[in-house]
Amino acid sequence: MFLLNWMGNYNMTSSLSFIQILDKVRLNDAGYVQLDVSTLSLTEQDITLLAESITGNTVIGNVYWGKTPKGSRSLIKKIEAKIESNNINYQKYPTDYIHVLLAKHVYQDSKEGDLVKVSLEEGTIIDLSDWKVHKVVSDNEKSGYYGAIYINDITHKVVLAHRGTEIELKKVLT
Repeated sequence: MFLLNWMGNYNMTSSLSFIQILDKVRLNDAGYVQLDVSTLSLTEQDITLLAESITGNTVIGNVYWGKTPKGSRSLIKKIEAKIESNNINYQKYPTDYIHVLLAKHVYQDSKEGDLVKVSLEEGTIIDLSDWKVHKVVSDNEKSGYYGAIYINDITHKVVLAHRGTEIELKKVLT
């Protein structure tokens, strides 16, 4: 099995059982980007379970097949089509639009764990329910700093957004 660690390096790991592989695929594990079943003796039922497990996955980008049952070709094509879709839709970073919305949201007072709903001037609310406020750092009394760390557990993205520093001129001059 190849796993992607946080530094972006591929590491060879010990062989995983088929159940462990299914769990990593189902959980959309960001570190599990290569599906290697080349050393396993898969049954048609195993291929069916794998096809069901990969439907919600967005991170698997490659597959290594070993021997596969004769009647499983259509399921294998379905799995490979999903992996191809993952590769087509992959984005290393959140879009500029997401960055803009999170930069707007940081001006709303939030607390850790809040789901992100961005209020626009005209009263529209944009629901970014896949994003949550992970941590808020506020030092308004001393430095005027305010920032928030946002996490999207689905796409495995993190954004740090800052407010412009709010300083009272009296505090600076005294």
